[in-house]
Amino acid sequence: CVSQGKTDRVWILLDFFADPNVQNPEGKTALHIAVDEGKKDCQFVLLLFGADPQIGDNEGKKPFDDKPDELEKLDEIVKDFETNQKVSKFAMGNIKLYFVLERIHRTNIGIK
Repeated sequence: CVSQGKTDRVWILLDFFADPNVQNPEGKTALHIAVDEGKKDCQFVLLLFGADPQIGDNEGKKPFDDKPDELEKLDEIVKDFETNQKVSKFAMGNIKLYFVLERIHRTNIGIK
């Protein structure tokens, strides 16, 4: 789902307790793939659901090793979203995804 940029499917899988830190045979997590392929919306959702950006692949490379500023920006957005979620507990199901996408749009950070 991540490599195809299917953010809604990534959200659903994670919402049903899929582990965002599972590694493939090369040691890459979904976050590695999202960063490698420039899927910023998937990066956001993975971080929101607890993907660990400190997990290295089999060669020791972490997802944001080459893009530390990007991780810092995404962390800030995730924290802001989590704060808003505490206020908006009524958000459920696809309403959550709508809220995420709307929030991304409003912050105008260029996520496609």
